[in-house]
Amino acid sequence: MQRWSIGGFATLVLVLASCGTGSHAPSATTTPTTSSPSTAVTATASPTSTPAAAGTLAACATAAHPTPTSAPAGPILAVLGQNVNPQLLELVDASGEVVNQTSVGQVSSSGSAIGSKPLGVGPAGAYLYNSTSGEVSLLGLTGEPENIGQVTLTDQFDDVSFAVSPSGQCWILSDTSYDSAGDGSSRLYVAVDGASPTLLTTLTRPVTLNGGFGGGYRVLRWEPSGVLLGTDPTGVGGAGPFLNDGYTLATVVRLDPLTVTLSSSLCASGRFGDVAPDGTVACVTDEGSDAEIAVTPSQGSPSSIATGIKLAGHVQFVGGSSLLTYCTSDENPAADGAGWTEELWTVDLGTSATLPRQLMSGDGSWCEGGVVAGADALAVPVGTGGGETPSIEILNLTTGQATATIASADAVYGVL
Repeated sequence: MQRWSIGGFATLVLVLASCGTGSHAPSATTTPTTSSPSTAVTATASPTSTPAAAGTLAACATAAHPTPTSAPAGPILAVLGQNVNPQLLELVDASGEVVNQTSVGQVSSSGSAIGSKPLGVGPAGAYLYNSTSGEVSLLGLTGEPENIGQVTLTDQFDDVSFAVSPSGQCWILSDTSYDSAGDGSSRLYVAVDGASPTLLTTLTRPVTLNGGFGGGYRVLRWEPSGVLLGTDPTGVGGAGPFLNDGYTLATVVRLDPLTVTLSSSLCASGRFGDVAPDGTVACVTDEGSDAEIAVTPSQGSPSSIATGIKLAGHVQFVGGSSLLTYCTSDENPAADGAGWTEELWTVDLGTSATLPRQLMSGDGSWCEGGVVAGADALAVPVGTGGGETPSIEILNLTTGQATATIASADAVYGVL
């Protein structure tokens, strides 16, 4: 089954969605900004059990992971197939061959989703969760999905989020339930090196935080320095650009799984954008007036990128800490109702003379649906509206040119 071909890249990403036509010029220079003291996060951490000896759990954060001897050459992508019932979650290699696949997200006659849903990816494959049975399963490079754990939700309709450790040996799952006021309680389960998952801690966060968008903790990703947790709201909605960023990334903290402690907010002011492997943090500030991307390195002086527009989001470091991508958008729907004006920008932070450069502009889900795909590439969905056949283009962030097209796919769910 040949779908597409592309050169090598690898990373772990999550996909968001939005809409977006037009152009706005950012500031031509970056300007210094000051950092303010971190504010403490209101939360209750209640360790209930010890999942493993400290040394074993510490091994979860090791950056290196073993490469399967039977793995095809190059990266493996987890791709959601075209919008059919049921959808197909496919593992596809760099030559364009479908290595393995399974059905996910089947819709019943009543309109509700049944069966397993994708959770995330790791070195061993793509992970799925069935809220009815409680089974966590792994779709590897061969065979049917394998049941690797059981997590029974407090309520079948709880929100579930998930991440795999850098070593690929462990995973963490958050089950967030809500009380009548909308306050969230998140039970965090950890599975270490193939053992049964065990409850690491229960964290509570009221919905009154972050302008009413609190409500528990959502697992964003697991990196060597800890697990990133965002807000996990309930009962929210609306229309506008970067809604998911505003809800989930309103306050992001880091959980140390060894000590079961939370850091203060990674962004002392503004909304979280991203954190690079070397600890450089990007935050979105002054939204609604003149949005800026505030960049604070682990060492050295902070700086900011003036966008020249009210709203910015989907900030991502690419291939380290020197290259940054972000999106900007106008505040209101287009007059014809087609959507929001969104632009995709890239900036080389390692060269002070390098200006932000616009790569794409238009109305579609490609901006917030963009997926980091290696040292200088981004996978963006295109053709997702107007009856077009959905596909994904691999955009080279250095040249701004598309280098490959993944046909008949709705989204890239992650890269092994």
